[in-house]
Amino acid sequence: MADDIKALRRATNGDEICRILARFGENLHDIVLCDQYIGQGLVEILRDLTGSTDIDLMKLCSPFEDDGKHDKKSHLALHNQAVALIKTLVLSSECAMPEVASIDLIGQLIELCGIFFDDSRHTSCCYGNLGYPPRATSYFHDLAHGRKLIGNVREMFPEASMKVVEASEAKEIFEKDTNVCVLSVDLYDTRTDQDIVIREELVKENMAWPKFLSPEKEAKIFAKNKGREEQIWADITVTSVIDGGHFWAQVGGETVDEKLRNISLTLLKEDQAKFTTVPEVGELVCCKTMVGGHQDVYRGKILQVFRTQDEIVLELFAVDYGFKNVVPLNCVTRITALGRQEPFQARLCGLTGIQPPSSDVNVLVNTAAALRNLAYQSNASRLQILDKNGVDALLKLIVLPNKEIRKQVIGAILNLSINFKTRARIGFLGGIKILLDLINNDFKQEIELLCLAIGALRNLMLASPINRGRCADADGFLILTNMYFSSTSNDVKQQCLGALKNLVGNSWYLLTGSGGVDLRGVVDENRVRPFSLSAVITPSKLPPMQRRPRRPLRPGEVEAKPIEKALPSHVINTSSNQETGSAQSPDEMTDGDTDGDERLLGASPPSPREARRE
Repeated sequence: MADDIKALRRATNGDEICRILARFGENLHDIVLCDQYIGQGLVEILRDLTGSTDIDLMKLCSPFEDDGKHDKKSHLALHNQAVALIKTLVLSSECAMPEVASIDLIGQLIELCGIFFDDSRHTSCCYGNLGYPPRATSYFHDLAHGRKLIGNVREMFPEASMKVVEASEAKEIFEKDTNVCVLSVDLYDTRTDQDIVIREELVKENMAWPKFLSPEKEAKIFAKNKGREEQIWADITVTSVIDGGHFWAQVGGETVDEKLRNISLTLLKEDQAKFTTVPEVGELVCCKTMVGGHQDVYRGKILQVFRTQDEIVLELFAVDYGFKNVVPLNCVTRITALGRQEPFQARLCGLTGIQPPSSDVNVLVNTAAALRNLAYQSNASRLQILDKNGVDALLKLIVLPNKEIRKQVIGAILNLSINFKTRARIGFLGGIKILLDLINNDFKQEIELLCLAIGALRNLMLASPINRGRCADADGFLILTNMYFSSTSNDVKQQCLGALKNLVGNSWYLLTGSGGVDLRGVVDENRVRPFSLSAVITPSKLPPMQRRPRRPLRPGEVEAKPIEKALPSHVINTSSNQETGSAQSPDEMTDGDTDGDERLLGASPPSPREARRE
């Protein structure tokens, strides 16, 4: 232990600090050992590091400049060790809290929460797009390939389109094209009773992550895109899957099918000339091959030319179908001008709202845990996290399909919801709806996560009528009641009862009177319908209804009488005349909405046009 402290004092660069922290970082998770390290002067070292211009925790948590000496993986490990130290020090020793607050590390921790955001400052430091895992490609292929799907389609801006081209490794296809337009598509499979959202299925299986943006970036994009990008619904046929988030598709349904038939007929009828020389890369050709006993014809773009001892082989890209194929030179012919008229029917697309997952989530787990511990310590820390958009970042991370991340994030939200200001912000940003969805769908088998989520929901509704209304609007009463009866854990049942009590609030007194049952103490007595009013309160126990006394008529007022709205007017007039047996008075010849004009009892007078005809 003493050697570790001495080595940490002598550390001169970030890599050396990272190695030392990795050596004894696990010991800090033990409270006894952590107190011993603090007794050896670990907090003083923390103060010395933060006061240094070369080495400090602020620098260890901030984005590193690309000096060419260290890769992104080592930078990410350094961030992770620094955050792990902060997390443990804050929880294990109250004297470390002023040190963390004095250097304003909360802002850096919140930035590390967004380390995988699309616009994060850490993109060039420690995080790069490593691509989708191979199993995501096969899973996406099984979900979408060759099927008639529905898509919400939007054209991307040129800059975003070029990023998709680079990520999908399709630069060779668009090598000479300057105006590349990629489609952003949200795919739905509507063949079953319940629509299947393709991106949500990929996220559930942890093969993709939701695409995150900072709140500031989201506001800028919304203002920029408003009125500029049009979204349309269209039939989508996925013809080729590139990876877990990019694919080639035909957009348009029957219209595209008709165009493809016309293109095939045109290519079959025309006489194309064979190549006498090797064609150039990028040239558009007509390819005719035998598939399943019949001739298949399509337009192709030459990507590569291979020479073997026997023949020349071409790698083609089918511009109308989006797949690649290798064919011999004798299978391709020159394409005529008529065959070039129709635009290419295959469009490069990217799934809306997802990004490749990260293989290393330890930095997110430790960062969320550090914020959880800070929110546990003091109300000032909760307000500081709120002021630096920490609530926004945590609510984005809660949707990641990782148990450890969700555990720490929900714990942080539970601690933050102790303060009424953060409570209101979490409810405003949709935190209650997110928690209810997780309780109802994802956490049924996770007792620990269930207790945390219901506990956070319980805190959010405490003395907050607005959040109670949000919970009620999101079917919170039904979800909590169902969870109470379906769960076998006493801890979950207790949390559900507490959340239900906060949801009902002071409304229990409406159901009780003198000698009634106090619903604030809800007890399950194993009845068939324990929450039914007839099983708890009998009509004799209900308080008597006392009507408000009727006020006297004011001068000029007449008492209201019922109106026979269900009967036609002529029936009402006939029945009233028969009952009275008297002639109509002048008042009966007019209606209340005619301003005294005489009512027409006979046929209506003819119009001027009918009068001329007569």
